[in-house]
Amino acid sequence: MRELANEVAWRVQPLEVGSGEGVEVVSQPPIPSWLIFADEGGVGLKLAKVLKERGDRTLIVSAGGVYKQLESEHFQINPSQPEEFVRLLDEGLGGDAVGRVVYLWGLDQLTSHTEGESVASAVNTCGSVLHLVQALANKARKNSSPRLWLVTKGAQSVGVNNLPLQVQQSPLWGLGRVIALEHPELRCVRLDLDPLGDDESSLVDEVLAEGQEDQVGYREGVRYVARLVRYGSQVTEAVGMNEPFQVKISDYGILENLTVKPMTRRLPGPGEVEVQVRAVGLNFRDVLNALGMLREYTEQMGIANALDLPFGGECAGLVVAVGENVSHLKVGDEVIAAQTIGSLASHVIANAEFVVLKPQQLSFEEAATIPTTFLTAREIRR
Repeated sequence: MRELANEVAWRVQPLEVGSGEGVEVVSQPPIPSWLIFADEGGVGLKLAKVLKERGDRTLIVSAGGVYKQLESEHFQINPSQPEEFVRLLDEGLGGDAVGRVVYLWGLDQLTSHTEGESVASAVNTCGSVLHLVQALANKARKNSSPRLWLVTKGAQSVGVNNLPLQVQQSPLWGLGRVIALEHPELRCVRLDLDPLGDDESSLVDEVLAEGQEDQVGYREGVRYVARLVRYGSQVTEAVGMNEPFQVKISDYGILENLTVKPMTRRLPGPGEVEVQVRAVGLNFRDVLNALGMLREYTEQMGIANALDLPFGGECAGLVVAVGENVSHLKVGDEVIAAQTIGSLASHVIANAEFVVLKPQQLSFEEAATIPTTFLTAREIRR
């Protein structure tokens, strides 16, 4: 079934002037009106300032307890009250059509919240987007539909970094995909900003571009777009078809942080062999390590960084190099290897004393399941 599966991959794609995927800010004609659901961090206010300077009309919307007009072009609404979104569209713009809608309230969801607070915040955020979309859809029956941007920061695993995902913002992406399917007229764009980067420049560039991309991420000034690729193809793209690799984790906590990294092979020393791994046994210890549940133990072993954590402890494969003082194995032997720490990789160095010939009737996959299970059983019976 693997050959039928696909996955999302992030590809670098700059905004190019004149390509239809982006235009310079100065050459873009004024938009009739912008509806900016401004975050508490000030990103929305800075966006509004840039848009006003180029002649666009902006209406800023803040979250609050009751519907209130704070300034001539600044309103406050209750995110949980759908009728206030309808009232905002009717009264706030004075009958003008909405040209663009930029939703930034999702940026206010912080990782410092407790689990319960994060869940409640995510529910409230998605609920307010639902009320917004319903109001826009109702309004669109009389006017042309605006374009909608849902903005997050660090909610997607884009590029290569060691930063933890802002998973409390991720539900917006799921909701955004539903909106794109059920309300294609809104041309809903999901935009994930760099948690360490310049929010304003990439945000302004993206919302002013009349591009076709609806899933975009920025990391270290680089623009990425989402593509559907064959499952597993990212492994070979990340390290090359024939380059040695190993599985690493960028940070503890979630399995999505697992990634493939290039590795440097070394010659086996005395009493060692190098095994080209064909199958590896996945143990529950590997899962606990990835989740950080054995962190105290691994730190006592001298592993201070998540990237230094090895995965895999048993495997089956082919002997490709033999060190001195090894007489029972030769290059080309099909073997089973135990105590191969770090064997979730293309190659691993193993102590020859823990390597035996694989029975011909066993596949590599079957053989990789044997060492730890049967060694554990043997020790228990002793």
